[in-house]
Amino acid sequence: MKPRSPRVRLEVTDELIQAAVPKDSNHCMIAEAVKIAFPEARAIAVDLATIRFSDPKKQLRYTYMTPRIAQVALVNFDQKRKPEPFTFLLRGAQVTHVGRKTTDTKPRSEAQRKATKKASLAFRNGRKGGNVPDRVGGKTPPLQKSSDNLPFSRRRAFGLRGLEL
Repeated sequence: MKPRSPRVRLEVTDELIQAAVPKDSNHCMIAEAVKIAFPEARAIAVDLATIRFSDPKKQLRYTYMTPRIAQVALVNFDQKRKPEPFTFLLRGAQVTHVGRKTTDTKPRSEAQRKATKKASLAFRNGRKGGNVPDRVGGKTPPLQKSSDNLPFSRRRAFGLRGLEL
C-alpha cells in the first residue's frame, strides 16, 4: 500500500505573524503554524512554491504545493507588509521516503522494471474522483540555491527586482 499524505489545516494567527522572521524559511509564520498543527513535523521549509516537512516516526517527507493565499501572505510579509491572519488546508502532497541520497545507481533487474511499470499503471487507473493525486516517490521540486551564508533551503528571496503582487 502506498503512503498517503495527511491533510493539515494551518491557522496563521496574529501571534505567529508577529514572531516570524522575514525571508527565513524555517522561522516564518507558516512554518510555525505547521509545528502547531502537526507537532511531529521536522525539517520544515517554506517557500513560494512548496511547503515541506518530514515525519520521523513514519520516515516520510511531505512536499505540498504552497496555496495562493499563503504565497500572497509570504510575499507581503517579506516585503515588510504585515498580512492579516488566515487559514488554509494542505492536501495532496508528494510523499517521499526520508533517507540518505546515494549517487551510485545500480542497474535494475527485469523484475524490478516490471514491478515499477505495474505499480505505475495501477496508480494511474486506481483513483476514482478527486483532482489532486497522491504522488509517491520520485524527485521533489528543486530547492533554491544560495550565494550567501544561509543554507539553501532557508533563504527566501525574489530576484533582483523583487516580486510584486
